[in-house]
Amino acid sequence: MNKKLFFITPEMIDWDVIYEIVNKVDVIIYRSKTKSFGEKLADVKKLVFLCQRTIVLVNDDVDLCVEARAGGVVVSRDDANAIMVRDRIGSRKLIGYRTSSLVDIQVASASHADFLLAGNIFFDTDKIKAKLMELEEVRLIRSITDIPIILTGGLTLENITDEILSVCDGLSFSSYLSIETADRIEKIRNLLRS
Repeated sequence: MNKKLFFITPEMIDWDVIYEIVNKVDVIIYRSKTKSFGEKLADVKKLVFLCQRTIVLVNDDVDLCVEARAGGVVVSRDDANAIMVRDRIGSRKLIGYRTSSLVDIQVASASHADFLLAGNIFFDTDKIKAKLMELEEVRLIRSITDIPIILTGGLTLENITDEILSVCDGLSFSSYLSIETADRIEKIRNLLRS
């Protein structure tokens, strides 16, 4: 399986960066904590329209996913009725399950998750309060589930090691890809292929 490249949008979307990223990454996860539903809906519909080869997922909002006709949703144990998401979005859309520990695997399996978004692997200025996840824990998760693991949180070209690549099915970035976007995407793609 080819390792996947994910991009998580920052709160304030720089559309110039999005135009550079669209169809160069495998998945874009739309994330917004402060915008109104209408603003989020407009953003996601625009992303879905722009993306021909990139899947657009919505973070934490099943209603937004359904209304915008996004490709799926990312949920966590904190989201109400994470296990009921599959019934709401249908069998053709993706469910990502955000995890920072082994204890989430049962809920992820019960929610029929298509992938785990695992981390933070490193400190990340985009999620300052997020708990760090040890690679040993990721390795243990890998040993007990077949659900693909996408690592997230503070990853850079400088800290992606062979060990990190060996335990994951893909990598996820946010603001890191907002600078030198095309160059960084190409270099990360090369790492994912190696």
